[in-house]
Amino acid sequence: GRERLPNHAIVDLHAEPAPQAGPRAWQFTFTVRNFAAEPQKDLELSLRVEGQVVAKGFVDVSADGTAQKALTYTFQQGGTLFVEGVLTPDALAEDDVRGVVVTVPKELRALVVNGQPNPLKVKDEAYFTDAALSAPGSPVRAVVRDADAAWREDFSTWDVVMLLNVAPPPAEVGARLAEFVSKGGGLFISFGDHAEVEPMNAALGA
Repeated sequence: GRERLPNHAIVDLHAEPAPQAGPRAWQFTFTVRNFAAEPQKDLELSLRVEGQVVAKGFVDVSADGTAQKALTYTFQQGGTLFVEGVLTPDALAEDDVRGVVVTVPKELRALVVNGQPNPLKVKDEAYFTDAALSAPGSPVRAVVRDADAAWREDFSTWDVVMLLNVAPPPAEVGARLAEFVSKGGGLFISFGDHAEVEPMNAALGA
């Protein structure tokens, strides 16, 4: 019991989104502790997602000290996933692994219906909305259509429909939008000179 055994361990793991690297990018920061009296150099740290290695790095830790290592990974798709860091194994392998469950946002598909297209960008009804949804880190993939093209779309293939100062849709389209919302789709409406509340209420019914 008097002998100081060599051992290193992952003692902490912090996971957070990294929107600067993309809409589904996450940064995993590991704290590594060296319990030995000698420094540890080039310890390999692997990042595994659902058991598959997706990134690697190396960390040096001073004698009886701690160090941090951050690894960033962009998930190909959203969902709830198990992520773990794995250090170069030593005689006590149990503390060389640390895991966390993360929920990665799924990509949202937005149909943006432009009720007032304009060649002058700042006067175009959809310009600023499209710019915001297309910004780095946004989980939304937006497609802009005018009303005539949008009404021919199959709404079930979208996650949200955004009506930007759009005139009230025909009755058949209003019924399809109502069905889309009843099945969980999102509907966003902005009003303006082409869209007023009462006519829109009448077009969309319940």
